[in-house]
Amino acid sequence: MGDEEEATVRTCKAYRLAINDLAQQYRGRIVDSQGDNILAELCSFIDAINCAVASQFFQFRTHYKTFTNREILLQPDQLSACPQN
Repeated sequence: MGDEEEATVRTCKAYRLAINDLAQQYRGRIVDSQGDNILAELCSFIDAINCAVASQFFQFRTHYKTFTNREILLQPDQLSACPQN
């Protein structure tokens, strides 16, 4: 990040916006975001898995189209489901 700090910050912001859109598509929302961490809440385990897979595909496509000399990949560390109302 040191060499291209501004580009890295722009990339993290772009990923956050994209993941926010994906979370909404899969009936969820972003609960918290600090630095390069994003915590999203989704209403089912299936939605959480599908959203995580979609976010990985988004990052793969974005990385190879735009950021060929840098690598920033987000990892879905934890998946949890909230109870249905």
